[in-house]
Amino acid sequence: MKKQIKSFLKIINNFKNKNVLSYNKFAVFIYHRVLPYNNFDLSGSTVLQKIFIDQINYINNNFKIVNYKNLFHHKDNSSKIKALITFDDGYIDNYKYAYPILKKLNIPALFFIPTYYLNNKIIWDRYLSILLQYSNSSN
Repeated sequence: MKKQIKSFLKIINNFKNKNVLSYNKFAVFIYHRVLPYNNFDLSGSTVLQKIFIDQINYINNNFKIVNYKNLFHHKDNSSKIKALITFDDGYIDNYKYAYPILKKLNIPALFFIPTYYLNNKIIWDRYLSILLQYSNSSN
């Protein structure tokens, strides 16, 4: 089990997204943004779509991906560590770029949608990134 986690961490070390929570019996892969292009991102939470595909394929081949309902209650004889894939902050790119990949591969994921931002308000990290991007470009 530790070998699998170390192997995975070595592979994703080259990837931008390093948000992985790992426990003895399961791992949680935390995503925020998936885009087909590079994006100015202070938080480092954006993953390129082609890298996301590589990561999802690796997770799918080396872990038993489950939905949140089965994380603790699903019993099986698999030697693979259970994995849960999550998306925070409810960015539209989760739906436009990540969801079609997950759907095609029949991979469950959990999306956390903050309802406060549904009325086109900008999340604080994007607001800060935009301010810094434009303040630097005026020089």
